[in-house]
Amino acid sequence: MDIGNPNIMEGLYVSKSVIERTVTDAAEQTPGVACVARGEKKSIFGAKSGITIMPEGDVIYLSVAIKLNADAPAIPTAEKVQAAIKSAVQNTLGLTVAKADIIIADAVTGETRE
Repeated sequence: MDIGNPNIMEGLYVSKSVIERTVTDAAEQTPGVACVARGEKKSIFGAKSGITIMPEGDVIYLSVAIKLNADAPAIPTAEKVQAAIKSAVQNTLGLTVAKADIIIADAVTGETRE
């Protein structure tokens, strides 16, 4: 399966935008997460994304910046996000996640979706 390369002649292709949406949904459905944080680079959705996708052979490496709810325990919540993202990407898209780094970018009060 090819990742992020729409110019392949045959086989399967998974767009980075699909991976990004799957990661965002998994992270934001995790209790304690307010939202995926905005990053420095623009995503395919036009907004700045806090998700970095690095394909390498048949696996992908992810880096995801999140904003926690202020009352959520940081480490346990980040571990749950990590597991949710790996599970969602592997089960939904059939891609192997070699590593998912979770960056806690902020802690906010109340529910916030960017």
